[in-house]
Amino acid sequence: MTMAFPLPEEGFLDPTNWWMEEVEKRSDGRLDITPYYNESLVPASETLSAIREGRVTGGWISNAYYPNEMPLYQVAGLPYETYDGPAQAQALQKLLDENEDFRAEFDDAGLHLAYFVAYGPTVVATKEPVESVEDLAGKRFRAAGPFASVLKELGADAVFLDAGEIFSAVERGVIDGVGGFPFDTAVDLGLAEAVPQITDIGYGHYASSSIGVSKAFYDGLPADLQQVIDEVSAELVAEKNVEFVTELEKSRCERLLELGGEVNVWDGADRAQVKESIGDQYVAAYKNTVVKAGHDQATVDDFYDAFHAAYDEFAAESGYESSLNQCGSSS
Repeated sequence: MTMAFPLPEEGFLDPTNWWMEEVEKRSDGRLDITPYYNESLVPASETLSAIREGRVTGGWISNAYYPNEMPLYQVAGLPYETYDGPAQAQALQKLLDENEDFRAEFDDAGLHLAYFVAYGPTVVATKEPVESVEDLAGKRFRAAGPFASVLKELGADAVFLDAGEIFSAVERGVIDGVGGFPFDTAVDLGLAEAVPQITDIGYGHYASSSIGVSKAFYDGLPADLQQVIDEVSAELVAEKNVEFVTELEKSRCERLLELGGEVNVWDGADRAQVKESIGDQYVAAYKNTVVKAGHDQATVDDFYDAFHAAYDEFAAESGYESSLNQCGSSS
């Protein structure tokens, strides 16, 4: 198995490295996985097509790159709706198991979805502190999807860049900052050296990532090896994610502070100001897009409600608490 990832080996991919090691071990080496990090095999935006075409066995899939192929999956990136990454991953996994329309998005893409990745909250990284909405005005960010649209509404500009292009764009002054990454990923990409001011604006999750393999490859495996992949995936999502995300945030906080960076967490008033200003337009736009993709309105409404019901259920039990409040200071 060859697996393509857009990020460094350590950090955000720690859970995935654990998953690969466990799959190899529990299969007694019958499944032999070779990972390729830092887009060394294919760009992040081409991973799904590379899997479909057989250039790689599997890898990292972000819903933000595939709005047309996976319209229902875009529910995971709506602003100011989810904040608990492990709970979000569990909610999506539950829907994958129970909702035929959602599963069909991955089947039609030629993907067997192994598991959904748990994110920490999305942040912005800048050279100067962003202590309020007004501090975003006039700045140019790397961002995608609804996160980019929210930044524009708040007076900033947004452009899309692949992960591998970001650091040079910051160095050359093409962008003033980066939006649309979890805190730990922003640190691991080396962005803290160029844009050391990390701000949690309360957005929550700008996207979801998942790890999948070719459906043709998976379907061709013996049943016992399929079971290994599925069991390790389920264990990661249900039992390991909170520990992985919490420890990763704490260690990246220490690294950021060592580099002279700072974390700022917007208080409730600033978050409420943004949430009020955006209203329900992103939810309405999401539902409209999914209807245009071929689903009826009742299906879309039910899926949206089911996602939030599952998220609330798992969030109440997850035990996850963002480490950013301890790392930073409230504005």
